[in-house]
Amino acid sequence: MIKTIADRLFDATFAEFQLDQNFENAGLPDDAYERLSWDYYDRSLEMYGVPPDLRLTEAVQRVLYDAGFRIVYVNHTDGWETHYGFDQKKDFVPYDGWRKKHDGEHILVEKFPEGWPQKWFDSGYVKVVDNAQA
Repeated sequence: MIKTIADRLFDATFAEFQLDQNFENAGLPDDAYERLSWDYYDRSLEMYGVPPDLRLTEAVQRVLYDAGFRIVYVNHTDGWETHYGFDQKKDFVPYDGWRKKHDGEHILVEKFPEGWPQKWFDSGYVKVVDNAQA
């Protein structure tokens, strides 16, 4: 049976509802985010309007891993972003997200992200800072 665009849109709505239910079952508060978006090309999910102090628990990360996401970008209301990553080819492992923020001139990070070129840090374009300094 060929699925129509309407069928596919309905599927997406039901899938987002199921994700919301799974978040709730994992203990994520109803007001944890304002909206979600996702990108097929990198299998990522973005959460917008997230309170500054909210971090994804192991249970919530498990929901995201089980849903098939490889990357989760959590956009906090204070301008910081927390990034989480999952290797879908391996068993689930909770991820200690790393955080970044643009200050208009530099990229601020709370710890050195693996795989980023050292020259960015040497030039001062990227700075490792304590969240309180930003």
